[in-house]
Amino acid sequence: MHWQYKAKIMKTCVLLSAGSELYKFIQKTFGRLKADLMSRIPVQIEMARWILDMGGKIEGKKFFEVGTGHNPVVLIGFFLCGAEQVMSIDFS
Repeated sequence: MHWQYKAKIMKTCVLLSAGSELYKFIQKTFGRLKADLMSRIPVQIEMARWILDMGGKIEGKKFFEVGTGHNPVVLIGFFLCGAEQVMSIDFS
């Protein structure tokens, strides 16, 4: 989904009294909450390859992810690859 549409939907939900529940319903119906968690593993492997192919390292490094969402696959993946620390921030 285009980020601007998502921002408008989120803004509308914030203004409604039951907005939090509505947003969760929208995410479960149309968003990634219905997605298979295991389908994200190949994306994590690809990100790790990008870092390694560019001469970077994962082991012993610190990683920070913005917008983790409901599935912290990236954080878990980097941790399993030997990252020293993984940090995340997202709104609730």
